[in-house]
Order: sequence, then C-alpha cells, then structure tokens
Amino acid sequence: MEFIAVRQASHALPGHQQQLLANVLAQSQALMQGKPDPGGHRDFPGNRPSTFLLLERLDPAGLGALLALYEHRVFVSGPARRLPLGLSHGRACAYHGGGRFARHEEQEKWKIFKKRSGPA
Repeated sequence: MEFIAVRQASHALPGHQQQLLANVLAQSQALMQGKPDPGGHRDFPGNRPSTFLLLERLDPAGLGALLALYEHRVFVSGPARRLPLGLSHGRACAYHGGGRFARHEEQEKWKIFKKRSGPA
C-alpha cells in the first residue's frame, strides 16, 4: 500500500489539509501497528508494509519527481523479476505473429505521406 500526501494545499479550505494529512498518517500507522479486538470479529493485525510519500506541493516539479521515482523503481526491480529492459521486447511482441502490426504501421505512414505530398 502506498500513501501519497501533499503538505501545502492548492485550495483555500481552512483546516481541510490538516485533517487530510492526519487521516493519511493514521491510515499508515494503522497498517503498521494494527488493533487487537477482544471479541475477535474486528481484529486488525499490524505489521503490514506501506510506503508514505509526502510532496511539498502539488506542482509539475513534484509530479515529475514522483514519476521519476516510479520509473526508477521499475528499472531497478526489473532484473530481480526477470523483466526485459527496453522497448525492444515490446516491439518483438508486437511484430510477432506474421508482422501484421508492422505492415499496418507502414501502410498508415504511407497514407499520411501521400496526403501531405498531394496527388501523385
């Protein structure tokens, strides 16, 4: 489970951002600690891993950093999961099966070229 929160609100609702931050922190803490119930039907075990990310503000720089983090995570965990790197594997999968995708792509490029260059 991943929690992503923003410290500085982009709205003018008084007290709203503090409540949201308190809620997301409480959710993360509940997964970590859990809550025993003597009756047993509302027992919530803890020790559940989660990640908590706090952005300073919701802006292009913060979103870019978040995207870079996820890209890096996939890049680093790929070899451990034996995932192929790069786009070459995706292209190989797309062109597999008689090259139907490749032929269609070339036909579309030719149509666009013919439209741009005018009548033959």
